Amino acid sequence: MDATKEEFRVMEEYALLSNAIADSGSNASSQLGVSALAFDTEEELLWMGNTGGHVTSYYTYQLQKYTSFQVHELNEVRYLLTGSFGVLSLTQNSLRLSIRRGLTAFTHSSELLKDMQCMTVLPSNLILLGGHQKTLIEFDLERIKQVRITDIDEEGCVIIRQHPKFVCCGDISGKITLRDPNSLRVQHTFSTHSITLSDFDVHGNYLVTCGYSNRNVYTPDRFLMVYDLRMMRQVTPIQMMFLPYLLRFVPAFSSRFCVVSQTGQFQLLDTSASLTPPPLIHNVELTPDAYITAFDVSSSCQALAFADNAGYIYLYGASNEALFNNFSQPTEFADPVINR
Repeated sequence: MDATKEEFRVMEEYALLSNAIADSGSNASSQLGVSALAFDTEEELLWMGNTGGHVTSYYTYQLQKYTSFQVHELNEVRYLLTGSFGVLSLTQNSLRLSIRRGLTAFTHSSELLKDMQCMTVLPSNLILLGGHQKTLIEFDLERIKQVRITDIDEEGCVIIRQHPKFVCCGDISGKITLRDPNSLRVQHTFSTHSITLSDFDVHGNYLVTCGYSNRNVYTPDRFLMVYDLRMMRQVTPIQMMFLPYLLRFVPAFSSRFCVVSQTGQFQLLDTSASLTPPPLIHNVELTPDAYITAFDVSSSCQALAFADNAGYIYLYGASNEALFNNFSQPTEFADPVINR
């Protein structure tokens, strides 16, 4: 089998490996929905945050619970970010750094953290924070302080994606701003969907978006908007068979990405939309009245994770023993108790 056919076969054959009911935390009187989901970039862990401010990690494709801890008494976890520093949990008005075993390194809050939504690591190793507010905040993890505040003109910054040349910031009005990663000056803007932006991702030469447009009613747009960053212009949109809600590039394959609907359908597509035969549409079997709230792709591209408002996590893999990273660090466990 040639490389192209092999790539297509692997990309199409994701299957359900495990599912788990997310830990709601001791403060919760009922099962809470998952609000954030992230594969660890250093270890074989999958992290989730819920609407009650609780964070839990799961080990390997078997989703064995590893650590579980509260990061805020009331506010939902809006974003999770991992790295050599540990795991960062962002809520509406706080940022917490935890080590992977669950111990808190610090919790930061300030009057500038009003309605936070997203974050990323800059080339300078500072953390860039954005939200439903007209400022971008650069935060130094070592000094535990905000080091630069950048005023922005757009309607906040609710989604941040990294690219080697840009920091890409999306706002609720459907505009995506490409900024210089060092100065944060605006380099280019795209106006995507006419009502609001639902999600977008960027990889290689392409940026792909999904959102809501005005079709006489407020409705999800069936078309994905595709932009070529070499020419800084829109190319042919991709029409979906279902209503797209979230999307992520699958980084092992430069032009492939995965699109997810709120009802659990997902499909692997190409930016050229030229795959034949048409890609399979998979279905996450959700519980009645549940809908997808979070989605992530592992760095190895062997695993896809989905979560819903009913508190369930679903892990799909390209093999029966999917790895989250190609070269993971060992995960530290407590020494077993020896009975004497």
